[in-house]
Amino acid sequence: PLGFTARGRWPVDEGDGIVVHDDTEGEHHGVVEAQASRATAKWRGNRLQFGGRPEDGGVMVHNAGPLYGDDFIIDFDVMLDDPHKDWGSLLVSKTGSSVKGGFTIDYAGGRSELVIKLADGARKVDVEAKTPFKLPADLWHPVRVRFAHEELSVTVAGVQVGQFELPGFVLARAADPMLIGAYYYPPSKGVKGSLRNVALYM
Repeated sequence: PLGFTARGRWPVDEGDGIVVHDDTEGEHHGVVEAQASRATAKWRGNRLQFGGRPEDGGVMVHNAGPLYGDDFIIDFDVMLDDPHKDWGSLLVSKTGSSVKGGFTIDYAGGRSELVIKLADGARKVDVEAKTPFKLPADLWHPVRVRFAHEELSVTVAGVQVGQFELPGFVLARAADPMLIGAYYYPPSKGVKGSLRNVALYM
């Protein structure tokens, strides 16, 4: 995007193996990891399918060029296998603590709602933005979360579905690795479906 620089970009299209490559010069490659005894994310052609259970793992990206500051973009495509699943983490770089910084992007299927939580480094609190939007199953949905000029916007397939004024907000730098398709520990659940074309811009 004009005026932004890629901090990491993961197509998630390898088709096999456990390495998910970052195609920027930063080379912050991810690894398919399990929360329990074994990884359950499986390649279906060039699509990495996440199981969505508490014990299932996701793609862990260490030192992913931490996203922080007052202007950023988070891009990803998501395909849901079960759009009615109560809760699923899509993309996260923070645990529950605001002090650690970062973001979480979840989908609450029971409410058909994208839930975005951002750590405000200026106030040491979490900011939550909820966007009602139904994501039908078995289709790729390109999602963009953009913060610029003190305004957070959420678009799906190029259509704005949420807009929030956040005066004085500054995204705090994350201390945790980024996870694609999962959260850090049970009982929290990952997405039942797939993600691709994950990208972070500042």
